[in-house]
Amino acid sequence: MPVTPLHIGIPGLISYHNPKGVDIAAAIIGSVIIDTDFFLFLLFGTPVHGYLHSFLFATLVAIVLAGILYLLDPSMIRLKEWFCWETENSIKSLLTGAFIGAYSHIILDMLLYKEMNLLFPLNGNPFYVPGAALPVFITVYAVGGVSTIAFLTLYAKKYAAEKESNVLQ
Repeated sequence: MPVTPLHIGIPGLISYHNPKGVDIAAAIIGSVIIDTDFFLFLLFGTPVHGYLHSFLFATLVAIVLAGILYLLDPSMIRLKEWFCWETENSIKSLLTGAFIGAYSHIILDMLLYKEMNLLFPLNGNPFYVPGAALPVFITVYAVGGVSTIAFLTLYAKKYAAEKESNVLQ
């Protein structure tokens, strides 16, 4: 999905509805960091949906991301408080969020791009169906768009209520 922000909807909604078990920052960052492949493409000419768009490298990215966020715990706590995110900064919730973000990105993209090598180092994408490209494209974008709008709307309402509650106290 070339519109990277549309990837935040699914992991955002999952973490919104399970704030103690799924770290929202890890889920959102994990869902967009996979598109770093684009910058690797610009710099080195690798495929646009290259290594990071495989389950092997997405797993590594999720583990490294969770570790970095765990080490940044004091800064992340302040950031989460500012954004009114209820979350527990445990390694389990960070790993869960990072994996949900990274894997949801790959699952959405695997339906759209035949050049992805999901099971790298093996080549190929068995989930790409050339004859169904347009209906799948429309469906994936609709799911990404609707889930992102739903997440941002829920979050905006919660954020406004939290800020109003803090002002009244």
